[in-house]
Amino acid sequence: MFLLMTTALSACGGGGGGSSSPSSSGYTWPTGNTPLIVGASSYANKNDPQLVRTQLEKFDPNVNPITLTFGDFFQDGQFSAFIVVNQTSGAGKAYFLRWNTTTSAWVDDTDRILGTTQRAACVSNQYAITADFNGDGKPDVYLSCAMTQAQPVDQLVFLSQPDGSYLRQNSGVVVDGKSASAIDLNNDGKLDLIVSNSTSNTRGEPQVYFGNGTGAFAFQTRNTVLVAQDTQALCGGGSVPTSTNSVNIVPSTNGRFDLIIGATGSANSIMWLKDLGSGAIPRYSVCNTSSLNFPNLTSPATLTDVYSSINNGVTTFYLGRKSSPDSMTISKFTLSETTVGLSTTYSLNSGTQPVTITAPTLNGLPDLFKVNAAGLFQAFDAGCSSQTTRCSSLSAALSSIN
Repeated sequence: MFLLMTTALSACGGGGGGSSSPSSSGYTWPTGNTPLIVGASSYANKNDPQLVRTQLEKFDPNVNPITLTFGDFFQDGQFSAFIVVNQTSGAGKAYFLRWNTTTSAWVDDTDRILGTTQRAACVSNQYAITADFNGDGKPDVYLSCAMTQAQPVDQLVFLSQPDGSYLRQNSGVVVDGKSASAIDLNNDGKLDLIVSNSTSNTRGEPQVYFGNGTGAFAFQTRNTVLVAQDTQALCGGGSVPTSTNSVNIVPSTNGRFDLIIGATGSANSIMWLKDLGSGAIPRYSVCNTSSLNFPNLTSPATLTDVYSSINNGVTTFYLGRKSSPDSMTISKFTLSETTVGLSTTYSLNSGTQPVTITAPTLNGLPDLFKVNAAGLFQAFDAGCSSQTTRCSSLSAALSSIN
């Protein structure tokens, strides 16, 4: 069941980052709590079982739901939220929201950790993830930005500082970004990025940027390409779409993170890519034969998110797809692996019928979800309005997929 929340936000703007004031937004700053540990990948941070305060109601009509991400940004032992509000006159505005345990409400405490001049986000904000990009043990935020004026743009990072504040800076990743995932690809202890580039002229494949451990990233050329058309002859070959909009790392039975990518438009497709391990070049092998493409997903719905669960050596993928602001489906697939001698055969098997959710009168559906510790779906974005029946009915609908 969803944990529904009442939003009580104070006035925004003004102030500087890194304040040491003992109180803000009308409540006392908690002390003595051990900060939460940052996960080793963006997926781990998103699906942390401790993250139970997931749903955030719309405190502003221009909130961009899929830019929501969570982390212990205030280092007080509980999850807080990063969110972007779109602005009609230009760049979006970044917020850090904190859970007030006294009043059980989300409050805007941005001024404590982010200066006024640091709050500008992208003109076209797309997707946010949490990871520790500068190696200080605190959560940082990477924000995907779509191109503006027909040109790719430098994606943004909000990096934690020694004094507890955050600084916004360019990441060095210049793409037409729709989504991203963070993981240590080259096994050097520094988090790297796999990003979509919707206007790429290199087959549209996800692009790789190696992190330097300070929050900056360097593009990896085709000589160290991330994706190959099954050069290892492991899973059938095939080619990637010409335009990739969604990149998702998901755990699998081999203990590594496989990659699921999605494209829209004339190249609409969703495919699974096997993780060959950090020592392999390329790292991922395209697996989109008839047995490894996700079957029965031929509609123009857009892949918005992917979830994974592993039980008894079987990987289950849940694919969330949206065809309009008011209609989405979540489909279930299991990945079977059969090994004979030195050869392994893979196949994707469709499970229960897709769960279709519509909400024509409830101001749109959430774009993002997570799987909680009980294995149930919870809304993960800031898409809920004050109509609480929307979230409770959605929870009931999604429970049938398990």
